[in-house]
Order: sequence, then structure tokens, then C-alpha cells
Amino acid sequence: MTANKTESSRTMHPFIRALLWLSANTLVGFIPVGVLKWQASMSMEAGDKAFLTGKMIASFRDCGVMFLFCTLMTAVLLDFLLATYIKIREGRDHGIKYFGIMASPIALFFIVVTFYQTVLHYHEDPAKINYAYYAWSQGIIISCSIIYCLTVKTIIYSKEKEVK
Repeated sequence: MTANKTESSRTMHPFIRALLWLSANTLVGFIPVGVLKWQASMSMEAGDKAFLTGKMIASFRDCGVMFLFCTLMTAVLLDFLLATYIKIREGRDHGIKYFGIMASPIALFFIVVTFYQTVLHYHEDPAKINYAYYAWSQGIIISCSIIYCLTVKTIIYSKEKEVK
């Protein structure tokens, strides 16, 4: 019983650290939106409020949140690559895991570029935009980024704990 409890607490702590890292970086990434919201609330004129609210909505519509999470994914990949305590071990299993950690952001990058090109294409005629597809696509990309960040950061923190 105590062995299972010790094992679960050892794996939970790196996950909680990864969750805190992701939450803090997400909050920092949303600072520009918060500044726009604050400016809109402080503005007395209706035209200024509408302009700032439009800018805030445009940051979401123009894939700002999606790019934030892709940037976080790149930061996690760089953390993984620069971590000296994680080494590629000989063997097929570890090579596949390492390849998955490297290939996931690259594959998602090409998906994001393709998606963004379609968004830019449809900005010429906004009536053609399928907003349900638009929202679902961004949601899937953001969800994959969150899962990737949490998984790889948990691996990094657990390896860090083993080294100490």
C-alpha cells in the first residue's frame, strides 16, 4: 500500500509542476488581452470601447491563442533538447519516444501553417468563413498543444527529480 502511495506521489508532483508552469505561462501570454480589456473598461467614449473590444476579438479570431500555445510547445521542446540530464538511451523503445517528442511539434507546426493559410484566404470574403470549423480546428490544435506541454514537462520534471 505504501509503495503505491509513494509511486503516485512521485509522479504527481512533476505533473503538478508542469500544470503550474503551463498556467503561469498562459497567464503571461494573455497579458496583452488583459491590457486591452482594462483599457476598454477605463475608456469613457463608446467608440473607443468598441475599437478596443474589436481589437480583443480580432486577437482571438486571428489565431492569437493558437499561436500562444504553439509557442509554449516550442519552449517545452527546447527545454527538452537543452536538458542535459535527459539522454537518448540505446534501444528501440526510447528512440521511438524521443522521435515522438521531436516530431509532434513539427507536425503540428505544419497543420497550423495550413490552417492559418486557409484563414488568411477566407479573410478576403468573411461570409465564406465556417465559424464552427474555425473554432473546432483551433480547439483541437490548442488541446494537442496542452497535452504535449503537460506530457513533456512532466517527463522533464520527473527526470530532474531522478537526477537530484
